Amino acid sequence: MVHDFVAGFDTYTEKPGHSWPADVAFADVDPAEYVAAVIPGGRAPEHIRNNPDCQRIVRHFVEERRPLAHLCHAAQPAAPRRPLAEPSPASGGGADRA
Repeated sequence: MVHDFVAGFDTYTEKPGHSWPADVAFADVDPAEYVAAVIPGGRAPEHIRNNPDCQRIVRHFVEERRPLAHLCHAAQPAAPRRPLAEPSPASGGGADRA
């Protein structure tokens, strides 16, 4: 999906983008064989973010501190699924909070 502005519209419109067949499934990816990952934007990230194998791949790149690039909506699969750390008193959280 491509977002583009068209005369007469106050906001962007959606147009078909480019597509190509996948040559490997997320389940078949060994992220250790790659030095970096790029997640393109568009509509797909809204769907792949819940794929356990996609999450496994992203987690590998985060935990191994390897390059992980994402465009536009692709930040969704790369976003943490849980807090990265417990809230601290300095952040307004923590056990001593009344």
